[in-house]
Amino acid sequence: MKHRNVIIAFLILFFSTATQINAANAWEPWSGTTDFGDKQFILGTFFKSGIGAVPNKRPSGPHKELGIACTAGHLEIGFFDHAANGHILTIGSPTSMAVKFDGKLAPVRTAVNTKKGSDYVQADDAQSLVRKIKSVKTFAVEMELSSGYYRASFDVRDISKYSAKFADAGCKI
Repeated sequence: MKHRNVIIAFLILFFSTATQINAANAWEPWSGTTDFGDKQFILGTFFKSGIGAVPNKRPSGPHKELGIACTAGHLEIGFFDHAANGHILTIGSPTSMAVKFDGKLAPVRTAVNTKKGSDYVQADDAQSLVRKIKSVKTFAVEMELSSGYYRASFDVRDISKYSAKFADAGCKI
């Protein structure tokens, strides 16, 4: 019985520590240069239906991705939908999206691109959106598409620790 209690205590400690480590690392970063020599910095965070936010590692199988990119001073926020094989799916053309910060009940509506047949959806005012994301832990999005809905809730903690990387690519966040 004592042995069992020690194992249970160890498992509780292990899983609570592992959860804290994952939650603190919500982003998968990438830095480099484009084919034209422009500095670029990209952060990605992921959401998988049935699991929720997936910290710091691209999950296998179908999933959604929030990407924040700075290329030569141009900031962008894009939403992607990935198939089980990893290919990017065509999302469609929503006219707007509803977003929630830290689960607040009243969603904020923001404009998005309307390029038909797009394989991602881009938010129009990336700078304003990133400013809001910097002060929250979760960022949820919902878009109505011709093919259904795109819904995801992303873990966006600790984006500020990448401020220097964004600045190096020309974007002040």
